[in-house]
Amino acid sequence: MHVALFIERFEAAGGGLEHAAWQTAHALAEAGDRVTVVCRSCDASEAVETVQLRVPTFWQPLRIQRYAALASKWLAAHRSERGEQDEGRIDVSHAWSRVPGADLFHTGEGCHADYMERTYGEHGARLRRASPRHVTQLRLERAVYTHTEPAVTAQCVSRGVAEQLLARYALGAERAPIIGYGVDTDRFAPVSGDDAERARRTLTATAPPVGTPVFAFVGSGWRRKGLDIAIGALAGAGDERAELWVAGRDDPRGWREFAAGLGVEQRVRFLGARADIEAVYAACDDWLLPTRYDAFGLVGLEAAAAGLPGIVSSAAGVSEVVGPASIVVDSAEDTAGFSAAIDRLCDAGERKRLGESALGIAAEQTWHAKTEQLRTLYARVCPS
Repeated sequence: MHVALFIERFEAAGGGLEHAAWQTAHALAEAGDRVTVVCRSCDASEAVETVQLRVPTFWQPLRIQRYAALASKWLAAHRSERGEQDEGRIDVSHAWSRVPGADLFHTGEGCHADYMERTYGEHGARLRRASPRHVTQLRLERAVYTHTEPAVTAQCVSRGVAEQLLARYALGAERAPIIGYGVDTDRFAPVSGDDAERARRTLTATAPPVGTPVFAFVGSGWRRKGLDIAIGALAGAGDERAELWVAGRDDPRGWREFAAGLGVEQRVRFLGARADIEAVYAACDDWLLPTRYDAFGLVGLEAAAAGLPGIVSSAAGVSEVVGPASIVVDSAEDTAGFSAAIDRLCDAGERKRLGESALGIAAEQTWHAKTEQLRTLYARVCPS
């Protein structure tokens, strides 16, 4: 098939959404499909074709709206009709950014309306609906799901996202199939104890004593990800050896002050944004994600592939996959529940048991397996 993927930034080392799109595009090409990525910026790739649209970037609402308009126009000009043989025509369109008119829409960012309510609360969400950024996102989201001819099929990355979309947009279950993310089990793999200690010395100027339980908090947008809950849980845990290592893009200054106010500033380390995130997993014993909203949460699957058990809120879609190898806390605001989970995973025997289960789960969630599911969906949505 000739598949067109639509995403604003097509980058190998981008965030969760961009990384997943890159992996999917290359897995499709490896499976024999012709892949064209329509974007506004991209890394070079020999395996897939790219089309770069000229989009203004100085103001986010304009950027989002303009990309969607140009991408929809490109799609209309290149969509195949039954029986057409034109080499430039595409057979199936799969939007990863909000582009009305695509055959499929990837829900990696979840339902924006639900994201707002869970992140800011009902009152905060009402206030932010006046923001041009949110107005644009909500308008485009509605346009995606209410578009006809074709009516979009939502590739839902978790059951939770599917339920949100069914409730808000009445898609019908047949238009909300669940296909989550995969993981690169070669890049993310367990390491020996000696290698873990070396990784700790590489990441920090002063590595903690051998045997110190270290929890990884990975991701950007730390308030939504629940860093306040993570730090509070660390402060409330009984094991005062435990440390929290934070990797991702955000400003750590206010968070250092927050940790100092709780008396744990020496046990919270900020590693900055890292391209070698596998080194962070190698240095840590567990992962922690008390997120208020994550359609999936790829970090949980990557950490599982590295053999790490986790602590995660039920607001993360990845909890549906790695739940048997993790401690799932029902409420993202349950600081005491996360503290108890930290104490439980400070036990080496419990970590070993859940870590072995994590490896088995990750082994079944490869990009190859997920891409084959996607190709089956493509054939159903757009039969030749």
